[in-house]
Amino acid sequence: MTTDVAKARHVAALTGMGIPVPCRGITVEQVNLVYFPTWIGVLRLRDAERLIGVSGRTGNPVQVISAALTAKISHVRPHLT
Repeated sequence: MTTDVAKARHVAALTGMGIPVPCRGITVEQVNLVYFPTWIGVLRLRDAERLIGVSGRTGNPVQVISAALTAKISHVRPHLT
């Protein structure tokens, strides 16, 4: 990476995953495929819209998932039917 724009993009991606910057490297020690049963609800009020994630196991809302879904609603919304 040489440009400030590229550096800023990578910093944003790392901090978005909860990785503090500056960062010298990341080592992935293991990868596992897991399933987390989740319902996604669309809540609308007039022109406002947000998404809510609900645990498929307990039926309880999951705040961290709801916040992440709503923050990326423009990416998630087209994939909901």
